Amino acid sequence: MVVPEFLVWFLNLQQTKEILRKETVGSAMPSITKEMLEELDIPFLPLKTQLLIIRLAFLDKKQISLKSQIHNLKQKLSNQVINSLIYKNHD
Repeated sequence: MVVPEFLVWFLNLQQTKEILRKETVGSAMPSITKEMLEELDIPFLPLKTQLLIIRLAFLDKKQISLKSQIHNLKQKLSNQVINSLIYKNHD
C-alpha cells in the first residue's frame, strides 16, 4: 500500500521529476502518460516509513515558512525602528 501523500511527495522529488521530464511527450504542453507512471519505480516502503517521510516533509515545509515569517517580522521591526529614529529627530 502506498499512502497518497507519500506518492505526492515522491512524484515531487527533483530526481523523480528529472526521470519523468526525460520521458515526457509533446512539445507545447508536455504530458506524462499512464504507461510512464506505471513504469516508474515507486518504492513500496512500510507504512510507518511512509508516514515518517510525510511528517518530515511537512515539518521541513513548516520550518521554511516559519523562517520566512521570522525574516519578514525582523525586517518590519527594523524598518519601524529606523523610521521612528528618522522621524523622531525631525520633530
